[in-house]
Amino acid sequence: MSSKTLLNLFCGALAGLLALSSASHAGTLVLEHGFENLTGQSGSSAPTVNYPFGTSYLEYWNRHDAGTDVISNCEGRRAYEGSNYLHLQFRPGADPCLSQNAIYQNNYLQFGQNFNYPTGDQDRSEFQDTVTSNTMIVRFYFRLTGDWSASNDAADNGGGLKFIRVNGNGRVGDEAGALIKLRLDGDSTDPRWNLYDPGTFRNTYFRTGVNIKDGNWHSMSFKVVLNRTDNSTNNVTMTFWVDDWDMNGPGHSHTVTCSNFGTGFYSNELFTNWSASTPVNPMGMDLDKLEVWDGLPFPPPSPPQVY
Repeated sequence: MSSKTLLNLFCGALAGLLALSSASHAGTLVLEHGFENLTGQSGSSAPTVNYPFGTSYLEYWNRHDAGTDVISNCEGRRAYEGSNYLHLQFRPGADPCLSQNAIYQNNYLQFGQNFNYPTGDQDRSEFQDTVTSNTMIVRFYFRLTGDWSASNDAADNGGGLKFIRVNGNGRVGDEAGALIKLRLDGDSTDPRWNLYDPGTFRNTYFRTGVNIKDGNWHSMSFKVVLNRTDNSTNNVTMTFWVDDWDMNGPGHSHTVTCSNFGTGFYSNELFTNWSASTPVNPMGMDLDKLEVWDGLPFPPPSPPQVY
């Protein structure tokens, strides 16, 4: 056998091993919910099978229960896919899409832990056990409803709407979370997003070129990479994409210091707190097709054959 043939066989075997190694990096889907199989929302019962959201306290669950409903249609707005979606209202009071009045601006969309509430069919998978790599992906489709204009400036007060928070198992304080916020930014059709660095108390702002206030569904994909587990400087890198579900583009990225993030992932929160501001007028949001991945949802491309 010639040396050239041996070289070709060796390179082919090496490429095959590299391809297998690349394929092994494909992530694992650890949470998926489309809000189907509606069973009704009443008291502390979950409204759908394997409902993803929960809280540790009954008071918080009551706020969640009043401010959210799983629905199929409201004022002609339907699900992104399937039959149902989750609607939530941030302004306390009436909402035509809810079966009761919202009572709080924070609806406690917490997930990834075995919470006390709801007592019904809750998804009780725990991210501290299911997300074992250094990378978590959170992605979903959302649609804004109601008044998101400059006159309704809750998201501009005190730092904006906390759109996604990924909590590390350090668990306590802003230093334990990777956080992306949404700023209304007046009547702009391209609102600002910001990634918060608890190590410097600074926000890094990005514009995506997407008009999220157009009444249509938009996707959000958020990647959090734990670079090191000793809470040292630049231990977390956050990247997000709007209307780029498969994260094909470069995204918007920032590396931050979360001095209490810990050694792994613990839980997540969506659309919370408003930095203690309450909207002036009704403003809500729809949510569908929620996913959480341990690692990337797809393997990196295989290396080229070597000849």
